[in-house]
Amino acid sequence: MRLQALQALAEESPQVRQAARLHARIAASPRMMALQQRVERLAGTVPPFRPEPGSEQAPVQRVPADFARFLQQKGFSYGMFESFSDWAYLVHAIKEKYTRLTPEEYEARKTLIGQMLGWAIAAEKDIAEKVVVPQPDAADLIRFGLIKDVQTQLLKEEASLQEEVKAVKGSLVPQGGSTNLVDPRITRKIEGAGAIVKDDVDVVDGKQARLGRVKKGTAVRRDITDTTLKGYDKIEPEDPTSAGANFQDFKPGYVPEHMLIQVKRVAPQKDLQYVDVRDPLRYPLFKKPPSLDDIKQGQLGDCYLLAAVAGIVRNDPTHFVDHMVDNLNGTVTVKLYSAPGQPVYYTVKKTLVVDKNNYLEFAASAGSFWVPILEKAYIAAGYFGTREEPLPAREQSYGVAEGGEGAIPLIHLTGRKAKSRQIATGRSELIEKIRENVSSLLKEKQQDFRLWDEKAATTRKLQPQDSQHATELKSQIEDYERRAEEALQVYGPLTRLLGELGSMIETLYFSTTDLKTFLEEQGLTPKHDVYRRIMDVVVPEQAPSELPGSLGSGQYGVHEMDTIAFIVESLNAGEIVTVGTREAITDPQNISQGVGKAGEVMVKGLAGGHEYTVLDYTPKEYKRGATVSVKLRNPWGEYGRKYVHKDQEVNVETGAPWEGEREAQNEGTFWIDLADLVAYFKLISYTHP
Repeated sequence: MRLQALQALAEESPQVRQAARLHARIAASPRMMALQQRVERLAGTVPPFRPEPGSEQAPVQRVPADFARFLQQKGFSYGMFESFSDWAYLVHAIKEKYTRLTPEEYEARKTLIGQMLGWAIAAEKDIAEKVVVPQPDAADLIRFGLIKDVQTQLLKEEASLQEEVKAVKGSLVPQGGSTNLVDPRITRKIEGAGAIVKDDVDVVDGKQARLGRVKKGTAVRRDITDTTLKGYDKIEPEDPTSAGANFQDFKPGYVPEHMLIQVKRVAPQKDLQYVDVRDPLRYPLFKKPPSLDDIKQGQLGDCYLLAAVAGIVRNDPTHFVDHMVDNLNGTVTVKLYSAPGQPVYYTVKKTLVVDKNNYLEFAASAGSFWVPILEKAYIAAGYFGTREEPLPAREQSYGVAEGGEGAIPLIHLTGRKAKSRQIATGRSELIEKIRENVSSLLKEKQQDFRLWDEKAATTRKLQPQDSQHATELKSQIEDYERRAEEALQVYGPLTRLLGELGSMIETLYFSTTDLKTFLEEQGLTPKHDVYRRIMDVVVPEQAPSELPGSLGSGQYGVHEMDTIAFIVESLNAGEIVTVGTREAITDPQNISQGVGKAGEVMVKGLAGGHEYTVLDYTPKEYKRGATVSVKLRNPWGEYGRKYVHKDQEVNVETGAPWEGEREAQNEGTFWIDLADLVAYFKLISYTHP
């Protein structure tokens, strides 16, 4: 009752209101503010620059030093409260401790706010006990009003801090229990064929006599050269340092190949370590709404995973905010899916792998930490890129996760159905069609040769009746020999030509223009049967061409049109699409220009054996003769392809035919011509109903 009465007097007293206004004017005077700023500069407490609301750093965090400005605005002084020890503790904590914290120091701010609230409550009680009621003097009422203001400000500061955390910690609310996961071993892939044993299994010798038993989850080495037992793989123990907790010693022998899950062999990386990133403001999961710029692949070959992540963010930027939450205790809970429609919750430590210079080694993001935490959770749960079921290892490992296709993580990240399909070029089938169509010509020429050669031989045996008859016989023999020679000239080189043509067609990019040039270099023109028969297969009159035209011509074959039709249909239906390049993307015209983050071959803006996110296509309304391009994103966040003509970059988005050469660029989001896509890429991964 004493506190309530004092508060009512403080609110109603004209004396108090007048004194408070005086203190406010003094605090707001230019001289007082200049003096306060000078003190702050000397004390090193001038608030750092804060970006404007709506900038890239949003949500804007409060600067702790801002709270101290409340003191000068209210005209606080130690003199008015010199007899109140709790007040002295409170003012000291605000001025000397809280203002020196950075906005990102969540734990320290939270702890100190709690302490300051305790001192404020104690000071309030102390003041109330010393005030004479019902006739307190003005100074007592000012003190009481100020302490109430301080309590209000502290509560606002506490609420603001929680709002800051709420904005960056994710919004997942786990349904049911969560499985705690151990941090994966820090490893990288090494040469050799490895495997994880799918279930307990007997090891046998070459005569299928039992040698021993290997436990589920054991890491082994496979001898891929040994074919002693059909349907069996020869295995031996993995090196203990590579296997870690998955090691088991056993006598080498054979196990059914279906009992092994083929994985990369790995080796531990002693130069890398985990660091704790638990503070939710210094290391926020979501410093801003997720975007493609957040996703950057590190020194781990999990492009298939990060390309899938980028595809999900393209379609729904809030997806991962709803699938992750910082528990504010040094752990993060992540929602994944064991199969379509089957959610599972995993909790991992909020730790990340760094190198000796404290830089993130694997996935990174721009100021937010949701991507590397998601990557770790995916791997720690036993998911990787070549098998939908989790790896039954006793200890999971980063290196094992290298390599795969986008369909697998699309299932585990979205809970939707996903699969992959080959990007067909039809090259092998085309070579066979050409051989079949030309083979009849080969037989004809072979028969012609034999016919004319036999006629020439028969005619030579005839005896001329007179000189005129001799001349006629000689002319016939020469004609038969000429015809046989003509047939031989076609038959002999034709076999060699088909072999060379097969090799040419198997190059990465082979167009109808390239084919015509090749045939002309062999001395063949449209007047030759061979030329016509080959072109009849490649460019049939009543059907689309089997090969595209020259790069940028807008002439696409049946396989290009089939591929773009599928991509357009999938993107328009809101599906997520990724594409993977061929392992071998080098040929005489495409020489390696280096290696990528996980050893990928780099050629003119593309990386071999690498997964990309499909973002868009152009034109939206296709007309015959228009060039078609597909927009891709490299999960590296850099390195893409561009087309250049006379030192000027070609704008392929217009749909107009163009000329140009392939070159690399630093930008990781880029447009690629449809014919190039079909030539260099082998697989499309996609979600579907």
